[in-house]
Amino acid sequence: MPLPSHLRLNAFKYPIGFIRLIQLIFIIIGLSSVNHWYYKLTFNCPSSLSDPSTDLKRTTTFSTFSFDSIKVQSCDAPDEVQIWNQEEFTSSSGFFYFVEAMGLISIFVGLFFYVFLWELYENEGRVRLGDLIFTSLCFILFFFCSSIWWSSCNGIGFVGSKEHVSKILQDNNRFNLSDASSVVIETKNSLLTISVLCAWVSVVLYALNTWYIWKEIAPTPASNPTSIA
Repeated sequence: MPLPSHLRLNAFKYPIGFIRLIQLIFIIIGLSSVNHWYYKLTFNCPSSLSDPSTDLKRTTTFSTFSFDSIKVQSCDAPDEVQIWNQEEFTSSSGFFYFVEAMGLISIFVGLFFYVFLWELYENEGRVRLGDLIFTSLCFILFFFCSSIWWSSCNGIGFVGSKEHVSKILQDNNRFNLSDASSVVIETKNSLLTISVLCAWVSVVLYALNTWYIWKEIAPTPASNPTSIA
């Protein structure tokens, strides 16, 4: 069955088309990596601080990056207390999600014009200029987002490390942990590393796309389109 004549699927043969497809793949991988991250902390309370009839084991599992909001049952009472205090490093993935969403919008809008509305894109300079501005904005946002997220992931790795958590539990008189070997941490910080790498790859791809739009599309008269367009 022949494709409708107005569809321009051969746009994916050229940089402005296939770069956006690669961007889409890396953004999806980055988002999926962050969504599947989790942190599980398990430790045993000192027997001298707990009723012998009660369970000495304490466990908390979460997927938020705001460590200072996490609470777990203390060793000297049934109430829950914060492990990490408000002075500890805390992070949020809100800006990361916002920028990734902006990236998805820019990709889908760009592909829509390339495939369905190429004649309008080719003949209307304001549309090409809008594509250039939007793509440049995404490049700037991804650059700052990648830098901030990279720093945040390093902080998450530190505050969630076994050494740091063990020290917190030993210094907190609600836990008074004496045996650091009972601290068991299960997490997937490798997923955060993947998300950082995907974000930086997106920065490079947006830079390339901005260059191609500026160099080959935006300045080109509609009567003399270039081969990559």
